[in-house]
Amino acid sequence: MAEKIIIASGKGGSGKTSLCTGLAMSLRKNGNFVLIVDCDIAQGCIDFMLSTDSNALYSWGDIISSGCHYGDAISSGGGVDYLTAPKKSKEAYTCEEFKKLIDHLDNKYSYILFDSPAGITGGFSLAAGCADK
Repeated sequence: MAEKIIIASGKGGSGKTSLCTGLAMSLRKNGNFVLIVDCDIAQGCIDFMLSTDSNALYSWGDIISSGCHYGDAISSGGGVDYLTAPKKSKEAYTCEEFKKLIDHLDNKYSYILFDSPAGITGGFSLAAGCADK
């Protein structure tokens, strides 16, 4: 089972995505399999931070709302896998559906890191519902 960690802050621009990316790379260098889940709906940039913004064709939202295959939505960059955030929120993005998505990936990774948006609503609530720490 993966250890699931949320990187969160109530303030924007505090370095959450930078910390998440650096932690993921460090964990990977130590031989762990790492997945970053960008939870900043409409403003996610984990693909940009990993310099792979052209690779992500689908987001985790596509898995939930349209049945996109996990393998089509998971991208890789810098030695870690990642799921980008959807470009807009939908009613289908419930805590229950998001948790099902994460539970499906739980045994494939050593760590799942949630890059949370600023504040305590939306993407933060989804990530907090799945995180161990």
